[in-house]
Amino acid sequence: MASSNRADQFGKLQKVARKHFQPVKSASDRSVFETLIFACCLENSGYEQAEEAYARLQEIYHDWNEVRVTTIPELAESMVGFVDPTASAARVKRSLHSVFETYYAFDLEFLRKENLGKAVEKLKSFKGVTDFGAGYVAQSALGGHVIPLDEAMLKLLGVLDLATPKELASGNVSGLERAIPKAKGAEFFSTAHQLAVQFLASPNSNKVWALIAEIDSDARSRHNAAVKAAAEAAEKEAAAAKLAREKEAEKQAKKLAAKQAAAAKAAGKKPAAPSGKPDVKGAKAAPVKAAPKRPAKTAPPKKAVASGSKPSPTKKPQPKAAKPSGNTGKKPATPAKKAVKKTASKPAKKISKKKPR
Repeated sequence: MASSNRADQFGKLQKVARKHFQPVKSASDRSVFETLIFACCLENSGYEQAEEAYARLQEIYHDWNEVRVTTIPELAESMVGFVDPTASAARVKRSLHSVFETYYAFDLEFLRKENLGKAVEKLKSFKGVTDFGAGYVAQSALGGHVIPLDEAMLKLLGVLDLATPKELASGNVSGLERAIPKAKGAEFFSTAHQLAVQFLASPNSNKVWALIAEIDSDARSRHNAAVKAAAEAAEKEAAAAKLAREKEAEKQAKKLAAKQAAAAKAAGKKPAAPSGKPDVKGAKAAPVKAAPKRPAKTAPPKKAVASGSKPSPTKKPQPKAAKPSGNTGKKPATPAKKAVKKTASKPAKKISKKKPR
């Protein structure tokens, strides 16, 4: 949209919002710190709900330090009627904790003396403080010309085609402060914020769409077309992701099958194991003939010898056969043969030595 047309549309938004909603002035008696806590409650919520939640926090808890140490679910119980009470409670708790951890006190009055830009940057540096919170403090407590933008306001500007997708993502809509004069800044914000919160809470309400149609008659048809296109794109993306997963699964299955086939082929071509050792896969190996064993030579059996007769000569045993296999503890039979020869030869020698008379 051209800048001139955008400025005209901002003016039209201001006119319609002012027609249907009453401007709300911020409490002048709140400190900078208290304004910050109220901003945490007001983000994406109506003024009435934010005021009730802020008052309930002060009534239930003794001081801000007690709120700081309270759990988020317990704080969310005070956010009655909020679109997202847990998110609002988390902003309150984290902002309190960050400020206290930085200064050990709940006091931000020194920001009134700071340059507006530096003060806003300081506020954004606290954990839990959003761009909306910093912008609301700058507008309500520091006197700056800032239009706070939360999720609700950004959605409304997007439907009205007053912000590009890039601007919606960054949360910074160019030309807004230039189109709305400073004197009308607080009024524009308070009335447009009320319309935006209603649209966020009830995006399909015909009553809300009737108010939007006063600003832009083509907004709803354009919105429905965008929603349909987004749904189709999401469906295509899901289908593409599913197809990619199926292809990857098929690829992995083929890879595994090829690996198993290669392993089976390698097992079938494996060479036979060495002789004497069967194949590890259980294949029947060719029979191997064992070398014939030589029978162990044993000593010939002993024969009875008559007294006075010469025993038959025996062959001297071979050195290798002297020690029979499997009988290592027995001595060979040669000593017994020597004893027989000794008894037979002695009488013959005695007779030969006698002389005849």
